[in-house]
Amino acid sequence: MHPLVTEAVCEPTYREDLLVAFFTLGGLVLAMGHRPDAGRFEGWRAAACVACSLLAVGSKESGIAAPVAIGAYWLLVRRGERGWFWPVVIGVAKLAVLAFLAARFLLEPAPSKIFEAKPQYPGGSLAAALLIEPRILALYAQLVALPVNQCADYGLYSVAHLPLPVALIVVTAVVVATAIAIRADPRMAIAAALVVAPLVPVANIVPIYRAAADRYLYLPMAGVGLAAGLVLTAPWLAGRERLRQRLLAGAAVAVILLAVACTERQKVWAGPLALWTDTFQKNPVAFTAASGLAEALREAGRLAEAEQAARRAIELSDGKRGDAWATLALILDGAGRSAAAFDALDRALEVDPRLANPAARVAALALERSYADDLAALEERRRGRP
Repeated sequence: MHPLVTEAVCEPTYREDLLVAFFTLGGLVLAMGHRPDAGRFEGWRAAACVACSLLAVGSKESGIAAPVAIGAYWLLVRRGERGWFWPVVIGVAKLAVLAFLAARFLLEPAPSKIFEAKPQYPGGSLAAALLIEPRILALYAQLVALPVNQCADYGLYSVAHLPLPVALIVVTAVVVATAIAIRADPRMAIAAALVVAPLVPVANIVPIYRAAADRYLYLPMAGVGLAAGLVLTAPWLAGRERLRQRLLAGAAVAVILLAVACTERQKVWAGPLALWTDTFQKNPVAFTAASGLAEALREAGRLAEAEQAARRAIELSDGKRGDAWATLALILDGAGRSAAAFDALDRALEVDPRLANPAARVAALALERSYADDLAALEERRRGRP
């Protein structure tokens, strides 16, 4: 019901976040179903838990949360049980996950046919990224509690309202509150594991392509939901029926409000124009937003606005992105300004000669076919110009 989950659901290419959550939670539920009094070792259940852990990390690196969550559950709830089930499941799942991650980074082909440029640290270095990360974590905390400034492309502009001292206060407050909650109800540690573990791979300790994203919170939101459920069933509520009823009423109101916000957020992902208009409004210094908006406006036939967005994308990239120049060329051509379109295309090919073969860019998943067809037609006319 939370609007933070809509990005992973509405955008098909983010299905990895759905899969990692499915297999992580599936493995945990399977492990919880173990019955030590069955009189035999549940090999099928152990194998299924290990398989879920492997499939989780195979879906996305945040799948490291699978063995962590199972281990936290065993430690807090089932530690007194005898037998080989828990040592086998937790030990083999950890080994499987670590082996996959080692293969993932050591055997990765280079260069990638899809991601041609290597990811960079936010701020340009590890030291700068470590100073930015508390601001990102504080942004996540704010988005969970008050999802009012969601964006499909977060950047430094997105954390401008959270300077480092404020961010450190927010993060510290969350850590202290979590520690108090775990002390009051040790089961909260399972919820904390589901929140923290999936965030480790996207904490910018190693460079990633997006420093922050709503989809990174898809699995952690399961931990937030678990924490909310544990609050409503906390041991200290026993005998306090009036307080429990008030908490339940407050939770119901929160769910209704979040459901409305979730529905509204889905409208942003209804199409390219809605998405990139919203993104550019939220982060006007993002090249991706300006470039996407330019192309969406071109497809909608709003060429004057599209030209402004394309020139903004060129400005934000310091003129070093050939695709921005190519989009401008297509916009100018659509407006009947062929000479200016040819000049822009000349600049696009100068910056990125690979654009001379749009079909190859489609094969590399770097261009959409309709865009590539329009670009190829313009290039053919450019070659035949007087």
